[in-house]
Amino acid sequence: MRLTGPALVGRVGAERRRRWFKVALATFLAYMTLFNVYQTWAAFPHKLIESDFRIWYAAAEIGPRWGWTHLYDTDIQRMAVQSVWPGSLYLPFANPPPAAWVILPFTLLPFGVALALWTVLSVVLLVALSQAYAGSGPWSKAVFAMSALGFLPTFVMVEAAPLSPVVIGAAAACALLLKRGREIPAGMVLSLIIVKPSIAVLVPVAILAAGHVRAFVAWLAASVLMGLISLIAIGTHGLLSFIALNISYYRETYHLNYSLADLLGGTGLYAIAAAIIIALALIAAHINRKIAPGVCVAAGISGSLLINHHLTPADFTLLLIPVWMVIAMSPAPHVRVIVFALWAAGWASSIGFAWPVATMETAVLLALAIPRWRGAT
Repeated sequence: MRLTGPALVGRVGAERRRRWFKVALATFLAYMTLFNVYQTWAAFPHKLIESDFRIWYAAAEIGPRWGWTHLYDTDIQRMAVQSVWPGSLYLPFANPPPAAWVILPFTLLPFGVALALWTVLSVVLLVALSQAYAGSGPWSKAVFAMSALGFLPTFVMVEAAPLSPVVIGAAAACALLLKRGREIPAGMVLSLIIVKPSIAVLVPVAILAAGHVRAFVAWLAASVLMGLISLIAIGTHGLLSFIALNISYYRETYHLNYSLADLLGGTGLYAIAAAIIIALALIAAHINRKIAPGVCVAAGISGSLLINHHLTPADFTLLLIPVWMVIAMSPAPHVRVIVFALWAAGWASSIGFAWPVATMETAVLLALAIPRWRGAT
């Protein structure tokens, strides 16, 4: 059928708008990517002394030098940090032991080389994951790559060199494996979130709610095994020190800037909000189990960041996973707007804006949990 008159004009107009949208989006993301490159160039090398990587590197050296039972001994941690970078600010290592073991191979290299390698691998991982979720066309691949490279939390990740890339890789790989029906490998790789479990705490229960029982059991088995090995390695004294350090972190006000307990102004309101968020995440995971198997991971991440009590700006790089996954679902136009707004709010979170990102995380959960709202039938 050949289009003529108003129909042809309308079609040409729609194609032109799509073309201009693509150009505008690519230009914007290219600018944001260049902005992050400039930020990175300006930050180094004087920011190296503040890099979180020195904490993980120092913690990994404690085991071979003093024994893993001293991993959470703060006096030994201070000595280890000073041996890595004399005069640098001490921050306690309070992550589970596997977080130190992940970095252990890097201690075979000088600190500067290890930091550079970790940073490069972190950026390569983000770009590789973006390509796994992107469409087949060059425009889609370029936009997805720049959505990662131009995201402000990505700059913070490069600057601080935290452990969040391990969690991002584990969660994203889990979703991709679930999509391919490989449940046991998906659960096993998800167990790597143990290095910083709080920022992905709802992902395992979300995959269970989506009916991925084998994946959940594989995650549980691998996590329990790592937990037992950790307990044997650090002993009772190490366990008590680990608990004490985490209690002190729980009370630290700096990391509560993004907590709903702080934003809502009370633990009672936080408890109610957390219960609603958990319910939404599980509902979203369940109703999308056949439509898009990996979406349970996106719901779990959004919910985990919302209920979290201890977040840093680099942790919001995790938001790239729900952004990519929801866009890949080809949702209704208004849901695309919500996802773009989530990206923008996640970008702004790195400069201290907590309410916008919390609001958009909630909006994404609602879009995933309410079929009619997202345009599905």
